Amino acid sequence: PINVTLDDKYIMQNCTRKSTLEIDCIVPEGYGFKFLLKVKIDTFWSENTKPLFAYLPPRYISLVPNNGPIGGDTKLTISGSSFGPPGSSAVSVKIGGVPVLNLTQVSHTELRMLAPPGTGQQKNVTVTIQGVTSTPLGLMYSYVVLSLVSQTPRYSKLVGGGTMKICGQDFG
Repeated sequence: PINVTLDDKYIMQNCTRKSTLEIDCIVPEGYGFKFLLKVKIDTFWSENTKPLFAYLPPRYISLVPNNGPIGGDTKLTISGSSFGPPGSSAVSVKIGGVPVLNLTQVSHTELRMLAPPGTGQQKNVTVTIQGVTSTPLGLMYSYVVLSLVSQTPRYSKLVGGGTMKICGQDFG
């Protein structure tokens, strides 16, 4: 029998000996880098001492939506690849360096979360899997700028005390 593992963490599937120089295996889903590849044939183990294998770093393609109110809680979806197996606790997402809320890993290609409260435009979005951070592809998140539309009344008595109603957008 042939057994092939990555740091004894992942077991390669369907390994077959093609010749005395070649073994073919199917790589299991996973995440990370600097894995030692170990091969066992019958009772003999290989003696590799260098990292020989790495999963690709996370890569994202889209962030929907790419803006929201300063109060946060906007439902976001990141689509991409190499997010690791679903349910992995090794996944983190940050917007402008601030961790997102309620992160759920749907699949290797989809993450869902809530935007944290914040301010500013064009905040970098990063996805990190077991210490490997995504390469930014220009995807940014912006917090919608407060805007005032109207106030009532427009004037007040000198002694003050009256109530003013202010209308606008994105008060949080």
